[in-house]
Amino acid sequence: SIDRIAVDLGGGLLAGHGAFPSVAGFAAAQAGAIRDGLTTLGTIADLILGDDGSVLRVGVGRAVVRLAADDLGATDRAAIQPQRHEARGADAVVPDAIWLSYGDVARDYQTGVQAATRRTPAIRIERRDLAIAAAAADAKKLAEAALRRAIAARSTAKLALPWRYAGVLPGDLVATGDEAWRVTHRTVTGAVIDLDLERVAAAPRGGALADAGRAYVGPDAPQGPTTVHLLDIPALPGALPGGVQLLVAAGGVSAGWRRADILISHDGGDTYAVATSVAAPATIGTLVTPLAAGSTTRWDRRAMVEVELMSDDTDLQSATEAAVLAGANLAVIGDEIIQFVSAIALGGRRFRLATMLRGRRGSEAAATAHAVGERFVLLDDRVVSLALPPEALGAALIVKAVGPGDDSVVVPSQTVIPRGIALRPLSPAMVTIARSASGDRIVAWVRRSRGGFVWTDGTDAPIAEDSERYRVTVRGAGGILRETDVITAMWTYSAADVAADGVSAPLTIEVAQISAAVGSGLSTRIAFV
Repeated sequence: SIDRIAVDLGGGLLAGHGAFPSVAGFAAAQAGAIRDGLTTLGTIADLILGDDGSVLRVGVGRAVVRLAADDLGATDRAAIQPQRHEARGADAVVPDAIWLSYGDVARDYQTGVQAATRRTPAIRIERRDLAIAAAAADAKKLAEAALRRAIAARSTAKLALPWRYAGVLPGDLVATGDEAWRVTHRTVTGAVIDLDLERVAAAPRGGALADAGRAYVGPDAPQGPTTVHLLDIPALPGALPGGVQLLVAAGGVSAGWRRADILISHDGGDTYAVATSVAAPATIGTLVTPLAAGSTTRWDRRAMVEVELMSDDTDLQSATEAAVLAGANLAVIGDEIIQFVSAIALGGRRFRLATMLRGRRGSEAAATAHAVGERFVLLDDRVVSLALPPEALGAALIVKAVGPGDDSVVVPSQTVIPRGIALRPLSPAMVTIARSASGDRIVAWVRRSRGGFVWTDGTDAPIAEDSERYRVTVRGAGGILRETDVITAMWTYSAADVAADGVSAPLTIEVAQISAAVGSGLSTRIAFV
């Protein structure tokens, strides 16, 4: 009962007495004062806290004190005192209906609503969200009792009694004739006891009829083991620039998989701390057919790849080409980010993907052939971003994915070394070599930017780095012949330097943009004789 719950909240400081509606439980989910919990219980039922001299008691109040008519209107003054002052509040202060929400024990503790209505149509509706678990009939009783109390509380009274009623305290019940009143305030003036009263609602007639409704109860399947992928890939659309981060995709084979905490150790596994939580299973799978290397500059309409998803509760959907160009169906295969238009269900959690865009978001270096068994992860809102401190860059981190009920000690771990791929500058585009009349080689290129995929101004990509710097490397058959840094998108390989390098075989020139945080990004190569 509610008073029993109040006693439990008191931790031995309270004692209970009185008859209250039955409830199955009360959720005190946050740390706080006992008073806060008792106040909440007081809104559920007519809960009174009193002091009997030895212990605080919660209940409906002490036994009713019956007042003799001759004792009303007591005074220590010569003036005649009225027997009572009674007032009635406006009807507008009482709601037309009270809607009470609760956790329904008959429907797997899903939220239910029971209503008490004094007239229809109900214009003024008071909604109460209660952190209790109860049967529908008991919740209906609580709603009706709350409405009766609200109606009765409109009526208030003031009484003046002789000194023999000095033992009447706030919270006690008094009766005048057939009417019951609750003492809300007491004032002692000489030998006169002045009481402020509030009418007590009459007891209900008969039981409450209530229907819990139908419940949608999901399968009570176990969580099962967790599979987690830590993705160190280029930043996705909408990601804030800067900072070391990994993307976390987690899920499980079991239909009951719900969530997992991601624990990270920075000290080789001696201690772990929760870094983030995954609240929904990601769409994870593996390749069941190989995927050949493809072009990163146009639609790949010839290649197809089949993927088998890990869970029956995940799937893939086709999208239009316009939707794909707007960002739909972004996924990672291995370390390559792709997008796909067609996803044909083959049965048994298998899908055939076709009409793809390859090497997206600057991952063209990974647009190579992919073998059977490589990972597939759909990059949607179920993939969680994990921000890491700068010192985590290049450090070995030990990661565990711990689900509800898992023992973190025995959960397998994996080691990841963040490389800061999302911070690396993109490789330059359109590298060209032109020979001048003097024999110099003029190497030029076009800057690309990890912060300029949208290309809003239509002219040039933003630098997105602390400064514009490039590293140009000349490689021969024996290794690096020359390396230099420049601050513009052009470099002159003079005829004198060519002669000094003793060029007698085809050379390769590599151009990479430089980041102050992670050094050189991916390079673009061009060969010349």
